Amino acid sequence: MRPWLSVQQYLSVPQHSRRQQLPVHANSRACFTFLEQTPCQGRKQPIPHHARNTRHTRSSSGSGGSLPGPLTLACTCRDSIKQVVELATSSGWQHVSNVDGVVYEARSVKWVDTKATRFTTTMSCTLTALKQLMVDDNKMLKIDEGLAKVERIRTVSDTAQSNTCIKYILVKSPCIGVSKRDFVSEVSLEWMESTPEGLKPATSFNALNTAPSVLVYGVTCVTEPSHPPKNRIIRGHTHVFGIIATPITGGIRVVQVMSVDPKGWIPTAAIDASNKMQIDKLNRIKDLLQKES
Repeated sequence: MRPWLSVQQYLSVPQHSRRQQLPVHANSRACFTFLEQTPCQGRKQPIPHHARNTRHTRSSSGSGGSLPGPLTLACTCRDSIKQVVELATSSGWQHVSNVDGVVYEARSVKWVDTKATRFTTTMSCTLTALKQLMVDDNKMLKIDEGLAKVERIRTVSDTAQSNTCIKYILVKSPCIGVSKRDFVSEVSLEWMESTPEGLKPATSFNALNTAPSVLVYGVTCVTEPSHPPKNRIIRGHTHVFGIIATPITGGIRVVQVMSVDPKGWIPTAAIDASNKMQIDKLNRIKDLLQKES
């Protein structure tokens, strides 16, 4: 049996010979597909992410990139929630593609050279159904192909209005030759409502699935003494990751934002493949919730 190839070895082989002659590991398919479309060399982080359009697109009714209503914060909340709202509602987003009903945008940010991303779509479900799925780690492990492990370390707070916990998250290697990443993160989920002044904590739980309800899910990195960095796994840094969901006619509108510094060496193609996986993940969530509704 021939050994698996690293990214560097794969790139050194003539393109017409790659698929016929070379063994490709399952975790590498998405990365190598991008390498064939747009060959590039891996480089040290930080890496500027040059967003480009994918080839296959279809229109998405009611899922444009801009956010509805005044979604500025009118209250004090956790950093993980605050950062998601601020990034999602910021200006400077550039359209990349509209693939399988998901609008994909990117923009530069000042805290890391890798571009932030914003994905917008609609789902035929309720906010409550989405919330129940987002807090179910076992289901999310099956839906998100990039995740290898999710461990709840401890609960910070848990009320009818919000939930915050600390989690250890292990992410699979996107391709051979690239190390796994792990993250220790504060994960928060909060019911809010849109008011003329901006977003405030929800006060009426009898109408959580109708306007002006807003569900905000936020993730940001923290330090946890019980989970120090491990050998052969690179500790990444999540600056901002999260979802803002709002009710619309016939379902909900979901906006996901992400700004992550993966640290260490990683090819630009692997970052592009990771963004494609986010689109696939959102569509799997959409399909699952539609079946269960």
